[in-house]
Order: sequence, then structure tokens, then C-alpha cells
Amino acid sequence: MKKVTLLLSLLLAVLMVFSSCGGGESEITTEPEIIETEAPEAPPVYITKDGATEYKLIRSDKTSQAVTDAFLRLRTAINEKYGVKIEVGDDFVMPNKEPHAYEIAVGSVDREESPKALEGVGFNDSVIAVIGNRLFLTGNSDEAVIRAVDLFIEKYLTEGDLTVSSSLRVVEKAEYAKAGLTIGGVPISDYVIVYGSTYRDAAAEVANRLGILTGAIIPTQNEKETPAEHEIAIGAASRATATSKGTDDFKIEVKGDDIHITALNKTAVEMACSRFCKLLSTEKTAYELSDLALDYVLPASRDYVNDIESLPLHWELEFRTPEWMLDYDEKYAASMDADGRLMSCAHRGDMVYYPENSIEGIISSVMMGADMVEIDPRLTKDGVFILLHDATLTRTTNFEEMAGKNGLPTSANVADWTYEQLQQLNLKMGTGGASAKVTPYKIPTLDEAFKVCANRIFIRLDVKGPTDDTPFWNFEKDIWPLMEKYQSYSNVIYTWHNWFKANSYSLTDTYREKAEALSGKAGIVFIGDQNTLANNNKIIRAHDFTPGIRLFVNFADVNYKEYLKNNKTKLDSYKGKLRTYADVHNGNNESHAFYAELYEAGINYHLVNKALSLCQYIAANFEATPKN
Repeated sequence: MKKVTLLLSLLLAVLMVFSSCGGGESEITTEPEIIETEAPEAPPVYITKDGATEYKLIRSDKTSQAVTDAFLRLRTAINEKYGVKIEVGDDFVMPNKEPHAYEIAVGSVDREESPKALEGVGFNDSVIAVIGNRLFLTGNSDEAVIRAVDLFIEKYLTEGDLTVSSSLRVVEKAEYAKAGLTIGGVPISDYVIVYGSTYRDAAAEVANRLGILTGAIIPTQNEKETPAEHEIAIGAASRATATSKGTDDFKIEVKGDDIHITALNKTAVEMACSRFCKLLSTEKTAYELSDLALDYVLPASRDYVNDIESLPLHWELEFRTPEWMLDYDEKYAASMDADGRLMSCAHRGDMVYYPENSIEGIISSVMMGADMVEIDPRLTKDGVFILLHDATLTRTTNFEEMAGKNGLPTSANVADWTYEQLQQLNLKMGTGGASAKVTPYKIPTLDEAFKVCANRIFIRLDVKGPTDDTPFWNFEKDIWPLMEKYQSYSNVIYTWHNWFKANSYSLTDTYREKAEALSGKAGIVFIGDQNTLANNNKIIRAHDFTPGIRLFVNFADVNYKEYLKNNKTKLDSYKGKLRTYADVHNGNNESHAFYAELYEAGINYHLVNKALSLCQYIAANFEATPKN
């Protein structure tokens, strides 16, 4: 279901329901405290009058996309409600010029009244305040600003003219899970976050997360400024030198009264920042400095295959996955809703932040809330199923560096290597290639992938074999035993390929029925639309598969706008009847606008290279599918 972002239901008791701010760090109760100050004798301020307005809607020129979306939503609501065309812009003012006389300011803007609007409020409190000729919809966090916008739309956009009291001040108080938090006996509000030159954004996000957690407004400053009495130093070389050895290793060290977060690279420092915030998110409210010390070294993959949440992820400071996106039952319910929310499939796992087909990339896909992962099983010389897209090792591993050493084969063919020999190679970052960085990650097994994905995320197995008609894997001998081993019977997608046509449906259908009996969930199949719809309907009726259509188009190879135009009739015929899946990975064209256009056309299951981008879009624009 498409989400109407954070609609507030304000009745006489001013009852509202807000979604949590993510990550379990702060919670808005179902009855938030709203403090409204308004002098009865204060004259009204007319924002619109008789279908016209003198007001301009402004925001900071550095605002986030989420706040920008709220800003645009407010503009649309005012224009549609009152028949005006309110002017919009940012808070920049040309030298020797004055700001616009009448303004509605969304978020923190460069106006002298802006700090006054935020006086005395907690970090995640929302504020609606009139100061002179300016109306402020603001807060110290993006979440607070967005709630202020939605509250204003719901409460003040009433019939007639848009008016507010000239003395209006409304503060919606957030509830803080860790209010009063101390570190080493010192209130968190007494700390200053100090950052190295490239870590300004990381410092801001740590201040944001701790503010949402505690309500404290924690200042940040460059390491070149005067040292503070109590510091949390992030990548500040003047405070501490990184001593970690591996690319994913990091340290959180205590020196005196200060905390130092260090690593050899920016990604690891940001991972450490996220882990630091998580360390402060336990039930305790008073921490000793020693409680926060952490020396993280990337362990053997078996450790995080057994406990996927123990793997710090490269993007986790950038995105907090909503809990509903991690719920497998929600994913299943969404897949059954043919006309439901947009769903995601990570192409070869997360291949932006990790190597393609790596177990780390699969864990990353699970933890960012992807609905499905597409992987490529291949056979080794000794009959072990591993994950690798190509028949050769050249593109995706450091084969050329290692070939012939320590008794290793000189052949680049995967089929000439045993599993143990392959474990001496390392995967290359992303999609690999000659210039790609060699990572510490190893080639995973199909068994490991099933363990990570079991009852968490759907799996689509691509066909790899001598020909499409003779794949390496056999459902009965190779796939069903893994489903039994990990007792995950509903997450393997039955996908149409040429080999499926060349073999009897009875075998797969038999195991689909077994899986349904064991899980209580119907098996899901994507049938290729290269066949006629009549044939697809016949297959669906004959085997009672849960229907889905896989479009045989790759948007990296075609003009997607032309495709949507030329195939509109076909796509319309699938709406409300079939989940429609397509390979939509499209290089630099993968964007939120791109996903939205395809979704509106009826393509509601996207295979993408940029999995995090799509998960962020889904989190911002959709809500959980109700479970039966």
C-alpha cells in the first residue's frame, strides 16, 4: 500500500499515532505531549486571503531529501487547499539584499529568528512557531521537522483562509528512550563530538542518533578548534592515530575522559560510529568509559554467517532499516498482494558495498531490508556448490595474482578448482574487473547462502550450467535438501527458465506441495512473459502456483520510457493479477524517480544493482503489508 507519510489524526484530545524513528533508539508514544502556547488576544496572521498569499515557502539549501519531500508536500497541500501558487525557494539571500518579508520556513534556515524557534526544546521535539512575519515548522532532527510539517498540514489547513495566531507556539514533545544518559558519570550533553576533516557528516549523524536516543543536543566541531573537556573524537588524527590493520577493522578507544573512534579508512570509521551508537542503545543509562571500548577485527565468515547481526555493515551509518522491512512474514504477505507495495531484489546481493555473490553482500541485503536476493550457484571440481557468476575466476577474484602459487591451478575455469583451493582466493570489490580493489572476503557456498537467507529473505537461483537446458543444480538433489536443512520452505522462488520447459513440472510441483504443507505458505513462481499469457494462465491453473510474471527485458539494454509506452497494454493487463518482476538495473539511471515511474507503470518487483537506494525508497514511500 502506498504510504501517506505520517498522517496525524488530531481530534479534540489531540491523539496522534507516529511511526517510531527507527532502530529502537527513540519512540513517539500514541499520545505525545503537545504544548500549545497562544495568547487569546493575539491578532491572526493571514497566510492566505481570498485565494492569494504574500508568503514564500523556504528551506535550507543543504536540507536532506526527506525534509525536501516534506517541504514539497506542504507546498502542494497549501496550493491545492487554497487555490494559490505559493512561491518556493531556499534561504539564500543575495548580498546587500533582504530576505522575503513573509516566509514559512521548513527546518533550520539562515534567519535570525531560527534559533529562537528552537529554544528550550529537545533534539527530536517538533516546533510550530510564529515569530514576527515568519512561521517556522522546525526541529533539531529531520524526523522532528517532518512531523512538524505533517502536524501543521493536519491541524491548520482548514476551510476558509489559512490563518494562525501571531503568538502561536506549538511544541510536540518526543519521548526519549535514554534521557539522562551518562558516560563516566558525565551527562552526554556535556560531550562535544570532534571530527577529522572528512568526517563532518559522520559526526552529524552520530549527534543525530544520540539526540534521538537521549534528547540531548550534542555540539560538533572540527579537530582544529579548541579542545573540549569531554570529547568523542571521530577520525581525528590530532587526537589518535589509527592502528587497525584490516580494511574492515576499527577501534573505539578510551583515553582519559575522551573516546576516540579510529580506523584505516572512511568506511570503517563510519561502521565504528554506528557500532558506538548501538553500544549506547542497551537498557543501561549510565555507562563506564570502559563499557564502550571495542577493538573490532573482521572474523572468519562462519562467525557472522551464524550471527548476521554481528557483522558491521558499510552503509549502516547511512540508513536505519525500519523493523517491518526485516520481517519475513511481511515480505511473504507483500508477495501475495499482486497490486501491493514495491518489492526489491538485490542483483547478486549488495554489489555496491561488497563483492557480488559474496556472503557479506547477501547479509547486507538482508539487513537493509531487501525482499529477495538473486544468486548464481556453480559447481567446483570436487562437487561443492559455490556462488560465482562467471565460468572463470578472472573478473571477480585475484586469480591472476594467485594462479600457480602454492600448488594452485593455472586454469581460470571454476570447474578446475576444488573448494579448498578457491578459499585461497579473495573476491574483488563490486562487479570486479582489472582495476577493482581486492577485498578480504572469500567465495561463499550455496549452503552458507541458504543459512543466511532462511526465513529472512526470498532467494532466486539463477541458472548456471553447460547450457540453459542443463543447469548445474537439480531441485530434488541439491535445493530441496537445503530447504529441509534450514527449515525454510517458502523462500525459494520457482523461476521460469528454458530448462523448466524442457523438464516435467511434476517433480518441482511435488516438492512445492511438500513445502506448502510444511510451511503453510504457497510456493511462489515467476513465469516468463516470453510465453503467451494464455499459456501462463494454463500453467497457473494446472499447477496452482502463486502467480508472478517475469518480464524478459533488461533496462540496461533498452530505453525504458519507450518500453513502458510500447508495452502499456500488456503491463496494464497484469495489474492487480500478477506480481510483475523485471531486471531494472540500469547503471547511473537507477534513482528514486526511476523506481517510481516503473512502479506506476505496474512493474512492482525490481531487480537492481543499487539495492540500498531501492530499500531507502521503499522505506520512505511505503508501509508494511498487513499480514493475514
